Amino acid sequence: MKPKREVSLSEKEKEYIEFKKDICKSKRTPVFYQQLIERLIWESKTHLADIDYESFRNFLKGLNSQAMKNNYIVLIKNYHKEMELDLNKKIARMKTHKPNINHVKRKEKLIHPSIYEFMIKKCVNPEYKCLIEILYYTGFRISEVLSIKVKGVKVTDKCIKISCMESKTFPREVPIYETMGNTLDFINIHHKTKNPNDKLFSISQMGIYKFFQRFFDDIGIKHYTPHDFRHTRATELCRMKHHERAIKEFMGWTKSSQMLEYYNHNRLDDYAETMEEKYNVKSISDMEKENKTLNQELKNIKENMQSMIQAEIQKYINQNLSGN
Repeated sequence: MKPKREVSLSEKEKEYIEFKKDICKSKRTPVFYQQLIERLIWESKTHLADIDYESFRNFLKGLNSQAMKNNYIVLIKNYHKEMELDLNKKIARMKTHKPNINHVKRKEKLIHPSIYEFMIKKCVNPEYKCLIEILYYTGFRISEVLSIKVKGVKVTDKCIKISCMESKTFPREVPIYETMGNTLDFINIHHKTKNPNDKLFSISQMGIYKFFQRFFDDIGIKHYTPHDFRHTRATELCRMKHHERAIKEFMGWTKSSQMLEYYNHNRLDDYAETMEEKYNVKSISDMEKENKTLNQELKNIKENMQSMIQAEIQKYINQNLSGN
């Protein structure tokens, strides 16, 4: 078991965290900065204002993630800049590097619409049914879903708007144009309290993971994680050819974020399939089948016309013979 970090921050460091609370929209961002600072002080045994190049470099070597190394480089530079402190020249020359995302895009991890419908059909609990529906159509992170309040679900003439005010990046309101009957039923019928400021779900984050584990075992399909819903929604938005900036805003990513490369599981086959649907491209075999069908229909029409003409001629002859 790791020892608990007991770190005493300096006045400047406390002032910097308060400064972050004032300028950051998300409440979680200052907490993240505080955790970074505490870890750096704990492992390097020195405060941010007094850290030297060797200590900082050795600290960075102990980090496995390039993204986390970038966070600390940006943190140390911003801290000295905002607090108007002199920074070591070697640290000032340090540069961030693009993380190596060697992610194998696995198409089977995406949740197919038929699988989603099967999940909704098999789920009995109204609260979990509402949870599955919101995860599928919004692509929210688990923490964002749990922060949704009853008043955060608004029904307009055109769509349903769902708001999450506590986000990893920035609070946002996303429009959903699909019918979300399970969510509305849960709010109107099954929700115990009608207070609009109450949280929509009374589930913990661990409870969600345990539910999905039991749920997939019970209905007998392969396991998906709650985060797979987020991958599915991002891929679907890319497949629908929405603008990259709109997708990032919908998913809660910053403009400079590279997460779309990681979350988009579309391949060349999907592009070909989309273009074929858009321009109604058909294979030769399909065209041959259609031609055979059309030829048969023309043949049937021709035979019917001939029989009708013969019937009319016979009718005319009979009338003339009876008249004579």
